[in-house]
Amino acid sequence: MLYIGICDSHSDCEKLSDMIRDFSDRTGILCSVKTFQSGEDLLDYMDTPCPFHIIFMEVMLKTRNGIDTALELRRKQYQNHIVFVSKNPEYALDSYMVKAYNYLLKPLKNAELTQILTSIWEDLQTKDTAILPINTKSGIYMIRHRDILYMESHNHNLLLHCRNSETLSFSGKLDNLCLDFSSALLCGFLRCHKSYLVNCDYIRKIGTSCFHLTDGTQVPISRSYKNAAIHSYLNYLNLWPETPAPSQDPSGPA
Repeated sequence: MLYIGICDSHSDCEKLSDMIRDFSDRTGILCSVKTFQSGEDLLDYMDTPCPFHIIFMEVMLKTRNGIDTALELRRKQYQNHIVFVSKNPEYALDSYMVKAYNYLLKPLKNAELTQILTSIWEDLQTKDTAILPINTKSGIYMIRHRDILYMESHNHNLLLHCRNSETLSFSGKLDNLCLDFSSALLCGFLRCHKSYLVNCDYIRKIGTSCFHLTDGTQVPISRSYKNAAIHSYLNYLNLWPETPAPSQDPSGPA
């Protein structure tokens, strides 16, 4: 799903929202849209963990213009895409200061919007930029796959362990999360235990009963998953002929 923010007048927010809904209907790419009528409202919202893959923003906002708002967004560590939209082309060069993804002139064209949203969606499908939205009690976090060491199921919750030593807890089931990854191994993750999913990029060594990660963590490998997990990991490293992995033994222990 694409998480999209729009910061513009009420009428233009409605127009762009309708265009995004049309894009979603045509492409099958689900989009979640939240609108703001001022830079202040957007910045206040950004004090919570930000869920947006992309923000469309008018340059000529009331009270605080779009360029200043975008500068503050960057200061708040928003690293995803900003697209400026305006009837006025004179601020296009200023948009480079905030590393804007694009600068579009109103009225927006469906072809332009489709190209931008499709390109960002395709980028998100790659290993380097793919993002997992995590809904926790403190807010929604957008976690890049590359920043995840491993995930585990614990007491009916999921724990996501990040490279920066942060651990996020949220409700869910590991089985459902694996389905959300859709071909998780293509994103660099493999299931090595009924309660663990590990990022292949951070496996340092295969032990007799665990994966040793680069940060020293030992992630258990259960007997019922062991053959399939090791086979899949070697496939990922291109150290094994590309053949289907052995199936897990459903009768075996976790």
